[in-house]
Order: sequence, then structure tokens, then C-alpha cells
Amino acid sequence: QMRKPAIGVHIRRGDACVHAAQSNTRPLCRGVPEYMAGVFRMASRYGAQHVALSTDDASVVEEVEAALQEEARRGGAELSLSAMRFGRGVFDSAWFIEHRVEAAAADASVIAESMLLDLLLLAECDMLVGTLSSQMSRLALSLMAIRRGSMPPFDSVDGLPWGCCTWAGESLNTSDPAAFNRISLA
Repeated sequence: QMRKPAIGVHIRRGDACVHAAQSNTRPLCRGVPEYMAGVFRMASRYGAQHVALSTDDASVVEEVEAALQEEARRGGAELSLSAMRFGRGVFDSAWFIEHRVEAAAADASVIAESMLLDLLLLAECDMLVGTLSSQMSRLALSLMAIRRGSMPPFDSVDGLPWGCCTWAGESLNTSDPAAFNRISLA
């Protein structure tokens, strides 16, 4: 059961991190503590009661659970947690998901269904911590804004504005400096 207000958190690992480390056009993956810093800021500011986690890595679920328990132990926010319970092994590869599906090395229906369920979970939240370099985070934020009728509070932990990176005509090395002032409504 999701208690409200809720913070949606999207943390992608798997192929995204491998390819980011080999590229100058993709932002590097951030550690769970960076996401949790945003979660705890929002919890404090907006009185959030719950974290809805979307991730492709089972170890991230464990790290987030541990961080939430530690925060409560220290007298901080006491947040409940939900995450879709499914086998995340299908995501455990350095090979792009799309290429694995094309090569019949991964089940497209399992990937699509888990992504849609996570997206629906995030869309029901009241705020978001994620990375705006991620299509999933941008889509979740868009769905939240449509549902609310206004832009929800969000924190992009990768420090990049909406639609970053070379596929949007920007480079990680030459991003609009003023854009960095627009990446968080938290």
C-alpha cells in the first residue's frame, strides 16, 4: 500500500551503467546515496510518507531499504518502501536490452511488462528522484505532471536538464550552464 505523499525513485543500472562508462555522451551512473540524499530532502520539505522504487537491480532495492532504515534509526524520516517484486535477472547484462531482445536473448514481454508496471507505480507518486538523462525518468515525470495538472517536485541527480545529451543536440561537455539552475524543483 502506497502512503501519500509518495516519492518515486528511478535508479537504472545494468546496460546503462556499462555503456555510460564507455561514452562521453552518456552521464555516469550515480550511487544510491546520491538518490537517497534527494529522497530525504524531499521527505523533509514535503512530508513524504513513502518511497516507490523502480530499478532493474535487486541489490539497489536492498541498498535503499538499508538507507531508509538507517535514516529512521537516526531520527530522520520514517518512509515505507514499495518496489515491484519480480526477477531482475533479465536485466543483468552489459549488452543493451534492445539488442538482447533483437537477438532473442531476452523475453521482450517480460521486459515490457516490468517497465510498464514500474512506470505506472512511479506515475502515481507525488514527486520524483531520478535522472533526466533517462527516458524512463522523463516519462514518469511527464505522467506525474499530467495527473497533477502541474509539474511535481523533482530532483535530477545526474545534474542534467530535460532532454540532455547528444541525441538532443547537447553535449555533456558543453551543456547550457544556466540549465543546471533548472534541474530541480525540490
